[in-house]
Amino acid sequence: MKIKQLILTLILSIILFTSCDKIDPYDSKKGGSVIEPTDTTKNYSNLLLIEFTGYKCGYCPPAAELAYQFHNETNGKVIVMAIHEGNFATPKPKNVDFQTSEGQTIHNLLSVSSYPSGCINYKVFNESKIFEFTRPALEPTINKIIQEENPFKIILDTIRDNTTKAKVTVELVKAGNYNHKIGLYIVEDSIIAFQLDYRIVENGSWVEFYPHKGVFRKSVSSILGDNAISGNLTKGTKIEKEFNLSFDPKWNKKHLRYIAFVANQNNEIEQVIELKQGK
Repeated sequence: MKIKQLILTLILSIILFTSCDKIDPYDSKKGGSVIEPTDTTKNYSNLLLIEFTGYKCGYCPPAAELAYQFHNETNGKVIVMAIHEGNFATPKPKNVDFQTSEGQTIHNLLSVSSYPSGCINYKVFNESKIFEFTRPALEPTINKIIQEENPFKIILDTIRDNTTKAKVTVELVKAGNYNHKIGLYIVEDSIIAFQLDYRIVENGSWVEFYPHKGVFRKSVSSILGDNAISGNLTKGTKIEKEFNLSFDPKWNKKHLRYIAFVANQNNEIEQVIELKQGK
């Protein structure tokens, strides 16, 4: 019996080693060196940090903890979204399914092949759009972006439970010739479901009541944004974009977040904000 268990463990280890990247669980706990800008008169960049994950990825929970560590260290300038796609997100054996067709499109566009993986603003850094999800891999880029002045200031109108529209207003902080898109995502926090976590040894490493955060639910706009900002525009110009909202009855509206962004024609996000439902 012990020999059989040893063989099964060995096979499982080989499979996991080739497809699920091990993340140091303590990496998310170490204090970092994220540096925030101190000049409050300037408009700085926020960023969208995407974690590609799955509830069957046992090394993914520490990555999620690291993502929200960055969020807290930067006072919310790092906005987190989790896309559940790939082999570790399929609904068997625990019937947890956070997959979406739009999430799969993003996943495929970026050719994600290991989990957890990270992406910042859909941009190429160090010759790739995909990062290993560790503090050393992510922190230098985060530091760089949040200290950059940004020409876009985004305002997202408060969204109430009985509202079917959202309005994104983009104000230009700097004059220039623009050709940009505006997009809007919906994510959900505090979804209680199963999650594999290799730091837990009981119950076969399954956490039955794991709080999933930032789960990508829907792109209200086109997946990479809708054309909305164009021309040689002056400082102070405001562009408004309205979106029609629809909600899946399975979502908890009290736990929704809305992520509004401005992207260029290369589909790279240049500015982003988030708004929590809160009602």
